[in-house]
Amino acid sequence: MDPELIAYLDRRFDAVDTQIDGLRQETNQRFERLEGRFDTLEGRFGTLEGRFGTLEGRFGTLEGRFDKLEDTLHLMGVRIENIESKVQLLAEGQQNLLEIMARDKAELKREIEDVRRDLNLFARHVNERFDEVNDRLEKVEALEARVIRLEQRLVS
Repeated sequence: MDPELIAYLDRRFDAVDTQIDGLRQETNQRFERLEGRFDTLEGRFGTLEGRFGTLEGRFGTLEGRFDKLEDTLHLMGVRIENIESKVQLLAEGQQNLLEIMARDKAELKREIEDVRRDLNLFARHVNERFDEVNDRLEKVEALEARVIRLEQRLVS
């Protein structure tokens, strides 16, 4: 082989080797940068996983609190229903009392009217008797006056 050709090919191979070495270094640098980015992303993902773990814990806590709140609300609903039924019973009892009081009021009114009527009759009767007694008293007084005058005549 021709020494010039060999020298030329050696130079070319050296140049290609140099280019390949440069490309290898550039590729290695790029891979290292990519590895750094991947490491950063892995760190971020690790942080996100930690945050998600924290959020899962919080959601678990919230879920427990919601369960407890549901139980409390259910209990409150039962108690409210109980109170509503008692209020209904009170309202019915009050209505019954109002009806009884209305009947008693009407009956008392009738009885008061009966007593008034009886008192009026009694008062009329007493007045009539008083008038009779008064008339008799006047007659007795008149008779007494006559007796006194008769006695005075007899004595004189």
